[in-house]
Amino acid sequence: MAISLLCLVATVSPDVFSLFVFDRSAIEHGELWRIFSCHFAHFSPLHLIYNLLVFSIAAAIIEINSHRKLIWLYIWLSIVISCSLFIIKPDMVYYAGLSGVSCGILYYCALMGLQSDERWQNISLIIIVIIPAKLLFEVISDGSALPYLGASFVPMHSSHIIGCSVAVLFYLYESQKRRKINGVRLD
Repeated sequence: MAISLLCLVATVSPDVFSLFVFDRSAIEHGELWRIFSCHFAHFSPLHLIYNLLVFSIAAAIIEINSHRKLIWLYIWLSIVISCSLFIIKPDMVYYAGLSGVSCGILYYCALMGLQSDERWQNISLIIIVIIPAKLLFEVISDGSALPYLGASFVPMHSSHIIGCSVAVLFYLYESQKRRKINGVRLD
C-alpha cells in the first residue's frame, strides 16, 4: 500500500516527480536515491494505472505469504533494474515506472504458485508462459502490448526482462534457503 501511495504522489506532483525520476546526469552527480525512487515516478496516469494494477495484485499475494520476502524482492528488483539500465543503456537519460518491478513481482508470484494447489499451479504456468511471450512480442515489435494513448515515452523492455530474471534468481535463492532450513542436503 505504501508503494502504491508513493507512486501516486510521485506521478501527480511535478516537484516530487522531478526529484524521484531516474536522471542520468543527477545520478552521476551523486543523487543516488534516484536509483531506488525512479520506480515510484510514472510518465502518465495510464502508465501508473497499468503498473499499479499488476503490482498491487501480485504484491498482495506475495505479502500474504511473507511481508519480508516482498520487501526484499522489491529492494533487489529496484536496485538491480536501475543499476543494470544505467550500465547497459548509456544513452538513456530518463527512466521512470514500476513496470520492470511489477513484471518481477508478478513472475515471482507465479513461481510461488507452482507450490500451491492444482488450480493455482495452472494459473501460474499460464503466467510463466505469457510473460516471456509478451516480452518477446514487445522486443520484436519495439512497442508495448498495452495501449499508451498519446504517450511520449519509450517502453524500456530491458527493465521487464531484468525484473523477471531477478525474480527467478530470488525464487531460486529462497527455495535453496527453504531446503536448508528443512534439512534437505543440497549436494
